[in-house]
Amino acid sequence: MIRKIAGEIIHRHEGEVIVQTGGIGFRIAVPSLSKFPPLGSSVSLWTFLRVREDSLDLFGFLLFEELTLFESMLKVNRLPAKTAMAIIGNCGVQGFRKALAEGDIKSLTSIPGVGKKTAQQLLLELRGQIDFDELPDADEDFSTLDDSTRALIELGYSENIAKQIIRKVREENPELNDNSEIIKLALKKGR
Repeated sequence: MIRKIAGEIIHRHEGEVIVQTGGIGFRIAVPSLSKFPPLGSSVSLWTFLRVREDSLDLFGFLLFEELTLFESMLKVNRLPAKTAMAIIGNCGVQGFRKALAEGDIKSLTSIPGVGKKTAQQLLLELRGQIDFDELPDADEDFSTLDDSTRALIELGYSENIAKQIIRKVREENPELNDNSEIIKLALKKGR
């Protein structure tokens, strides 16, 4: 089983990226391109390999929590992988946990490919498997981030990628304390 792939993004297209590592390009289905860094950037993905009679499909996630949620969703009776990816891409892990905790069928059915029956099936089968005590308040989470990281997130970077870029900038420029300069360097690095 291929569990993690790290390399350079050499192609991006609706719902997939191609990551090149060791001279091999892996086509990987992803939940949402908006969370991924631009072409030419390095990325590290947690992966799930689905083996079928006629295909090998690789699904990739920036966060390990997304991967485990995806695997849990695949155990739901007749839930296609494409639908599970759409849910993660639209809600994220915390949004999905919140919808489950509140029994919010309306927010689940607003996701393309999720009808009322599918939403009810997800609630029924996954509600007991998710630990709601671990559900942080989204506002608390965001407020613990530093200004530089929050700025990148506001510009469309995922939290994970923003943290990685800011950490690299600070490691390479330990004398730098001005947030605006850190953000400028981070944007150059993130291209």
